[in-house]
Amino acid sequence: TSAFISVNRASAGSGRAPMNDVGQITYRVFLANGGQAIALFSIPDLNWSSTTSGFLNNPANFDTPVVPNSFHDVTIAPANALTVTVPTGGTILESLTLGDGSNHTATLLLNGLSSGDLRSIEPAVINASGDLSLQNGRTFSAPSVSNAGLIRGDGTVGANLTNLATGQVRVTAGQNLVLTGTNHTNAGSIESVGGQVTVNGPMTNQAATGLIAARDAVLRFNDGLTNNGSVSLSFGHSDVFGDVTNNGNVVVSGSSDVTFFDDIANNAAINISAGSTAVFFGALTGNGTAGGGDVFLEGDTRPGFSPGIMSFGGDVNFGFFSSLTTELGGLTAGSGFDQLVIAGDVALSGTLDVTGFGGFTLSPGMTFDIITFGGNLTGAFNNVVNSTGLSGLTLSVTSDADSVNLVLGGLIGDLNLDGFVGIEDLNLVLGVWNEPVPAGNWQSGDPSGDGFVGIEDLNQVLGNWNAGKPPSQAATNIPEPGSLAILTLAGLSLIHTRRW
Repeated sequence: TSAFISVNRASAGSGRAPMNDVGQITYRVFLANGGQAIALFSIPDLNWSSTTSGFLNNPANFDTPVVPNSFHDVTIAPANALTVTVPTGGTILESLTLGDGSNHTATLLLNGLSSGDLRSIEPAVINASGDLSLQNGRTFSAPSVSNAGLIRGDGTVGANLTNLATGQVRVTAGQNLVLTGTNHTNAGSIESVGGQVTVNGPMTNQAATGLIAARDAVLRFNDGLTNNGSVSLSFGHSDVFGDVTNNGNVVVSGSSDVTFFDDIANNAAINISAGSTAVFFGALTGNGTAGGGDVFLEGDTRPGFSPGIMSFGGDVNFGFFSSLTTELGGLTAGSGFDQLVIAGDVALSGTLDVTGFGGFTLSPGMTFDIITFGGNLTGAFNNVVNSTGLSGLTLSVTSDADSVNLVLGGLIGDLNLDGFVGIEDLNLVLGVWNEPVPAGNWQSGDPSGDGFVGIEDLNQVLGNWNAGKPPSQAATNIPEPGSLAILTLAGLSLIHTRRW
């Protein structure tokens, strides 16, 4: 449909101008069918054109002399290095592009003492020459930020951050930089020297190029960190909060002390260099640590990958409230049962929690070297918890020159290991009478350990009849040993036997 336009000039100040202060023009459209329409046109793009530093709200600094507003896609990519300051009243833009990847640094400064935040309605882009500098707790917000340049200072980035391979996030002493979003990725570097980085929303540190480095700093991953790259902590004391899934490398070096306050799932490598110390207040699962540094285990320790071997290159100290979970699923360390291999000294304390695994049949007489060490052993477990489901299985911890051993025991004749010698134990013997079974397996009816169910096994049951505590008060009217022996021997005469 053909039409022609009549421009209705908007007022600006005392005179008449073709556009208002934010770059808008109203105009009337006359349609060929006789209809009319009033429309509003906004200049969509604003480019910083000044060669000197200045304020974002000064229209003279842009190629179109208007104040940036929520209608505008703003690009700050000057031909020379300069600083653009966000006004104290705060600003909303349609979108923001900072820097053009050249050698000319474009710094966008948010430093208002009580206001001066900046919001981009659409995703923001910080190119290699872009520098977003936050001061005095100011906030930059956008749906997302793609950073190939630099984000630094003291304030909040309220966006999903994609930190590209050349991107840097930098915090210095006394600063707290907060990243708030629903998902963050780092393929570049996040550095904190004496400051604090707080991440709200899951953070993924990408493989190969992703580096999170801190010195005498605080790192808070409130919704967890998945580390596929490198985390390096050096000098002074650093605190790491939040659950960490480590699929890459974590290094504690430079005579530093690092405290991990939450759970660490170590699927790869943590290296504690000699002279450095790592404290784990949360659970440590999977692998242990390499290097000659000291390790303090104050939370739950779960070796290997059900089961597995957890190795430590230095000294290991178990705290009073710590818990070591040991899974027993076989007689071979690593593939059958959990084991700690400690190169240095070990100081025991806390709780040893023993559980079965994979349906393996546990039996008294079995011994597991749950800890081996190359230095000295001090202390002992304060408590040993039986989580095997076999209430009659007794657990004893012994030690020798280079290992801590778990020894299984039980009440003589209690073949099903329920803590009581009764009819169920007798039935275990009679059910496989004169049969070969795995040697020494009580639950298979062979407490004598000769691999054959016969009179010796029966005598162990009858000789300790009614010993222990019945697992249920329903277990009443149990025959006395004398009459039971007569009945049993009479019954045995009816059983086909292969040897006597």
